[in-house]
Amino acid sequence: MPRCPRGIRRLFGFSLAACILAQLHAAPSVEMEHVVLHRDDTMYYLGPSLAVLRNGDILMGLREAHGRPPSLRGHVDPTARGVFLVSRDGGRTFGEKQIIDDETLRFSSSQDTTLTMLSDGSILASIYSWGIAPVPTGIDLSKIHSGKRVVGPTKPFISIFEGLWTRHSKDGGKTWTSRRSVDVHGLPPLAARSPVVELADGTLLMQVNDLSRSVGQPRDWARVFCLRSKDRGVTWGDPALVAEGSKLTVHYLEPSLVRLRSGRLISMLRTRGEGPGADERVKNEGGDIGTIYAHYGHIFQSVSDDDGRTWSPAEQTPMWGFPAHVLELKDGRLLCAYGYRRKPYGVRATLSHDGGRTWDIANEMIIRDDGGTSDLGYPVSIQLPDGRVLMAYYFNQEKPGDPETATRYIAGTFLRL
Repeated sequence: MPRCPRGIRRLFGFSLAACILAQLHAAPSVEMEHVVLHRDDTMYYLGPSLAVLRNGDILMGLREAHGRPPSLRGHVDPTARGVFLVSRDGGRTFGEKQIIDDETLRFSSSQDTTLTMLSDGSILASIYSWGIAPVPTGIDLSKIHSGKRVVGPTKPFISIFEGLWTRHSKDGGKTWTSRRSVDVHGLPPLAARSPVVELADGTLLMQVNDLSRSVGQPRDWARVFCLRSKDRGVTWGDPALVAEGSKLTVHYLEPSLVRLRSGRLISMLRTRGEGPGADERVKNEGGDIGTIYAHYGHIFQSVSDDDGRTWSPAEQTPMWGFPAHVLELKDGRLLCAYGYRRKPYGVRATLSHDGGRTWDIANEMIIRDDGGTSDLGYPVSIQLPDGRVLMAYYFNQEKPGDPETATRYIAGTFLRL
């Protein structure tokens, strides 16, 4: 009899029999074709998003910044802005780059440009940003601290987390509204990278994580909330707590939200160990950091059956990787894709045959295992009219000492599952 992993046995209290059935699914027959969706060796791209317009065009939202040598590049960059590209051939090629969010003149660095196609044909973009504060010439950079990060000679600026914004387009992305701040009373600055979910009555749901550690708060873990908007994303409120990691000493961040045809909402949560809380536990309880952080990197899952008003306790899944994206396929299976940031670096995915109650980790799919470093991933997927899946992610094949391989570009994989 196959052995059921402990994480699956306890996930949502499933019976051992149900878990064994999940284990017995035959390995899926998967056809894969890897492609380069967008590459510009002068630029540094991060996690993409995909949205399909009514006419079948596919928009890909991106954060782009100037390409720099390894010692100078980072996920926060003074030149970072939000852009999108258009594909008119089913995702085979992307071009016609247009700007969504560029506030670099105001020293605001964009990140995670996420696009959602709404039912009225408009497009909602969410962006979170960092304020850039240059350090004056002549200051001893080794003595300046920004939060926990020391400003150094290779990055002579302080990044200050600004929070989350939205922009709206009613003409297919030709023009966009100005930034609208996503401020929720009682919550610190927020970040989001998952597309918005639209309910039948027009209510919009957006999952966010807070970043209170960036404004001087003592705790080092983050919470995840589900926000609601009744006015097409102009204002947001009614936060419902999805997950809080203080007891596990875990930092929840970068949630992914999907609504199944059944009406169930599934939230997939990235995790990482965080801060002095773990040091205190080691001191008081013994053991080591590795034991305290045993959950680090595993995807946690929470569900809601009341349109996001309440959420089940977050449970650890058997999938290791981050962050995750879930797509409900036309045949009802769920495809969960995630970056794999340990050797061999790449992208992986797992199917669920029962609406997310269990995940077929025994047949985990290795989408890519040829990455150069851990600076890759953030996959997103859509299903095309012919049944294939297009998965997009940022990627690198960097080799030590070879600057020609340092480019971070947007790769894709066409899958037939």
